Amino acid sequence: MTEDIQIDFDTVTENINDTLEYIKELRSNKQHKNIFSEKYCNHLEEKEKELRKYIDAPFNIIVVGDFKRGKSSLINALLGKDLLPSNITPETVTINKISYGDAKTAEIYLDNNIKKIISIDDIKRESLEPIIQSLSSKPRYISIKDNNEILKNVSFIDTPGLNDAVDSFDEVVVDYLTKADAVIYVVSASFPMSLNEQNFLSELILPIGLAKVIVIVNMCDCLETEEEKKEIKNFTKKKCYEINPEIEVYAISSLEELHRLNNEQSSNPNTSDYLINNFSLLNQTLKSEIIYKTESLKAVNCINHTKTLLHDVRKKCSALKQSIVEQNVDNLSALKEKENAIQINQEKMEAFINEIEKLIDDKAKESDSWMKQYLLRIKNEIQNINHNTSSEQIEKHIKFYFSDMLKKGFEACINFHIKELEEIIKTEIKEITLNDDVFNTSMLDEGIDISETLDTFGISENLDVINLLSYNLTEIIPVGHSLISIIQLIEGLFRENKKNSEKTRIKITDQLLSAYNIIEEKTQESLTFIYDKYKKHILNQIKQTMSEEQLSLSDNFEQVKRIFEDETQNNELILKDLDSIISKTEKYYKQLCVM
Repeated sequence: MTEDIQIDFDTVTENINDTLEYIKELRSNKQHKNIFSEKYCNHLEEKEKELRKYIDAPFNIIVVGDFKRGKSSLINALLGKDLLPSNITPETVTINKISYGDAKTAEIYLDNNIKKIISIDDIKRESLEPIIQSLSSKPRYISIKDNNEILKNVSFIDTPGLNDAVDSFDEVVVDYLTKADAVIYVVSASFPMSLNEQNFLSELILPIGLAKVIVIVNMCDCLETEEEKKEIKNFTKKKCYEINPEIEVYAISSLEELHRLNNEQSSNPNTSDYLINNFSLLNQTLKSEIIYKTESLKAVNCINHTKTLLHDVRKKCSALKQSIVEQNVDNLSALKEKENAIQINQEKMEAFINEIEKLIDDKAKESDSWMKQYLLRIKNEIQNINHNTSSEQIEKHIKFYFSDMLKKGFEACINFHIKELEEIIKTEIKEITLNDDVFNTSMLDEGIDISETLDTFGISENLDVINLLSYNLTEIIPVGHSLISIIQLIEGLFRENKKNSEKTRIKITDQLLSAYNIIEEKTQESLTFIYDKYKKHILNQIKQTMSEEQLSLSDNFEQVKRIFEDETQNNELILKDLDSIISKTEKYYKQLCVM
């Protein structure tokens, strides 16, 4: 990403097409197929076709974020009209593609490009939900055409939320990200930048190499004061800066902007000017840095995608070269030993994953027991408050006291387990990756950077899993999110009590004590939710990383084995070929670097 992007798209396209012709020649060469394996050549062909298609595709802005973050409302506000449905249920959530058309139209696309034409007026929750429920299969996406001037330069893709409610869409959303030209990542002002959101930003969005990424802190109208809004914005900017200093952050309310556009009363007049000004700044950025620079941004993205492909080729060559050199030094019987070692390593990984899963379940049980004791202590303190404090003071502070105590209890309970879990996972991963002959990281070629060698054999990626564990566990699922149902329960009790007459009204503390068993039950449910989410997050990270590295390692091994078993192959010539490919790949890479 860069502040002032001025690159000639035609020149970039010409250079990239030359590079892709080199990739095509590389994967089509019979000798190279023998070196790389047909599987890897097919992989190169797929990536080459994706790049050619991306170059010719329209400029897409992908809007992503967790469920219920106001993504559809944000696009409506940016376009200045209620075009997309909002507040829809997870069962009827869809991917929406919004692009320019002289006439306003809407089409629902199913599998095999079967489509159902619907009225543009049907793109409302009350109309759309029954239509989707009546379809023979789940929609792939809805294509919406509108004559808004902004859409002449860009298309918007409105994605479903990225959480349990719509897990089936997660892979689809990630696939759309690879085709994005710019990303708007939407978080909530109520609990912005959870660890899940930070990881998604750093691990899935930024590695794509996009020229423009914007983070929107939406729903700022739920914050009472301008100071609170500024505080949340600064907090989010700090988190984003730690991931990448060039990420831009805006604190807005799409709902407030829609109120303004429709000449409706503000939900919070005291801070409406602040939110309107911030939305105006976002609009200016969208026009000056994206809409009016689509070709330049597209050029930067194309360069980054192509460099990633060339790096992949360089990495593959280095890994094969190192493996061949090792086998020239050893004897052929070592091949069988390494084959057995790969299988043993896979078994170690599976046992390790099962161990971590059981360990987290055990810690969840411990936390449940600890939290019961903690709640009992709070109960006793409330009873003491009841005897020693005036009713007026209790009514003023009790809700905040209780919420704060619950939050501290959650954090203390969960964080107690972090260090032990971190040390166990760190030790086990190091044992699998660093102390195994399969992962041989000795330097045999001065031209290969150490970090690249570790990367090739799956060590640096695995250590990234360890780095994930250094975060506070409660950031993965914000404690505030887990406490919502409990606080809503308490607020409901207070509201009901206020409806009663002075004679029938009871003390707030007595209300809390009477609802103690329900609060305890809700707290246990929240703890279970947090630990289950944490377990799923960590295990998915470990499984995905180890699976990818194991497959890559096995593929490299099988290819080296084929080379050694083929008596017609000359290892010295293969090494020269690999050196030549590395040299040419680096040449094309350097050409892109100076553009």
